Amino acid sequence: MSLDHSPPTKRSFTVNQWCARWQYSRPYFYTLRKTGDAPDVIGKGKAQRITDVAEARWLKRQEAKAKRIARKAG
Repeated sequence: MSLDHSPPTKRSFTVNQWCARWQYSRPYFYTLRKTGDAPDVIGKGKAQRITDVAEARWLKRQEAKAKRIARKAG
């Protein structure tokens, strides 16, 4: 599977769009939010959006987390 990790382009995604982009279900997204592992969301109610900058920050956090786990395992 190839994911687009190109530099931010000042766009944003709805929660549904972001979930589709990462092939996550909405329930999984909300599980990530509960554990503090989801990207930052702006807006309220149905107007919630995830900016490309928030997505980039989230991706860096996920990569750092994966490295920590790999170090512990290795």
